[in-house]
Amino acid sequence: MARQPAIHDAAHEEETTQPPEPGRRLQFDLKHVFAAVTIAGLVFGVIHWLGLGGTIVLSLIVGMAVAGYSLPRSPQAKPLGACGGLLLGALLIFYLLLPTVRSGTPPYALIMCRNNLKQIGLGLQNYADVYQCFPPAYVADKDGRPMHSWRVLILPYIEQKALYAQYDFDEPWDGPHNRLLASKMPACYHCEKDGPSAGTATSYVAISGAETLLSDGACSSFADVKDGTSTTLAVVEVASSGINWMEPRDLPFTALGRGLNPGAGKGISSGHPGGALGLFGDGHTDFLQNSMPIADLKALATKAGGEAVAGVDY
Repeated sequence: MARQPAIHDAAHEEETTQPPEPGRRLQFDLKHVFAAVTIAGLVFGVIHWLGLGGTIVLSLIVGMAVAGYSLPRSPQAKPLGACGGLLLGALLIFYLLLPTVRSGTPPYALIMCRNNLKQIGLGLQNYADVYQCFPPAYVADKDGRPMHSWRVLILPYIEQKALYAQYDFDEPWDGPHNRLLASKMPACYHCEKDGPSAGTATSYVAISGAETLLSDGACSSFADVKDGTSTTLAVVEVASSGINWMEPRDLPFTALGRGLNPGAGKGISSGHPGGALGLFGDGHTDFLQNSMPIADLKALATKAGGEAVAGVDY
């Protein structure tokens, strides 16, 4: 009996000889793009403390990211979706960085400056715990001449015990031995907005005077601070102060009459746009706006003035 042509076998053979389907390649589809952009947007949003406009833009991106999971996926839609996600992400980043571009201030500069003041504040608190009072603005000799600064007195409490041990309290701050320590200024005494040209000059000074927390030549106990440490300024920024970090010289209370960032004469000032940072007696920091009334600024600087400071964003 003659064998019938193996039509079925030939078809099967033809089917099996077709080139195999290429393996699945690693692809970044729409949901991956949206997820990456959304995460980037959230990170930048948290860092820059989103305002209303930034929140709206971020909400749009999150909404599109969620929608990306439900949209039909086609080869034509993927490139368009990827480009759209990247465009929205770029717009969000530009929006968040726009204040930085306008002001020329790196966002980390203000953060680092605040951290410096917090470390100084911790030093003041630790000093007060040991001596039951805040350090004086300066220590004077028997004739009343300023000899040593509060910035030297708190060195053991800001992790600078070795530097403190090298300081000689038997001679003035600029004596033949102590002047050799000028170049060893602790990093927390310098704001990077002052730039490297500041050299050994500190960026942070006390508000000094008989009525202030760091009084001239005298300690202030907690009982002396009748206005409360949380509402009493202790240390402020002064840009390009020209004050050596060991020098027993600070910002006198009378200089507050010039306001913030005065055009002439030394006063509370900084390279940060809009104002300057201040450290309070309880160790917290706040940004002092240029628009703060001088009367309120003086009220914050007194330790027992009894003034009411209401409605001030400081």
